[in-house]
Amino acid sequence: MKKKASSRKREESDQRAHARYVNRVLCQYLMTQLWLNGANTCELSVGDLRSFYKVKLFRRERADWLEEDASPWFDCRVEWEWNGDSVISISFFNKRGQFNLQDLRISLPDVNQMAKEITLCAAGLMTPKKVSGGKKKRKKK
Repeated sequence: MKKKASSRKREESDQRAHARYVNRVLCQYLMTQLWLNGANTCELSVGDLRSFYKVKLFRRERADWLEEDASPWFDCRVEWEWNGDSVISISFFNKRGQFNLQDLRISLPDVNQMAKEITLCAAGLMTPKKVSGGKKKRKKK
């Protein structure tokens, strides 16, 4: 029994390590897109998140991991569905608040494409590209 328990524990830590990698790539990508578009926040819907992570449900544990991994770049606000364990949306707020008070709505490419673009930009081999989606005006409160 001990072998199975340690194997499961290793599996979970491998899953967490992979999630950390994917989340960091996502945050780098989002921060670049905010900068390019002059926006301050980005909201990702549950459909975007499920599609990006290739999962049927975006559970609380994954949202907690994303919130933790995004903390160097963003303050996150997670909206939960009241009658379930599924996330409705996650909003990312630039910690430095250097951009205009605009919200950015974007469609997410595959994590491998994001990582490739970030790497090529960091190496100086390409300039970052804006993705379609555009800004939406923030509602006055």
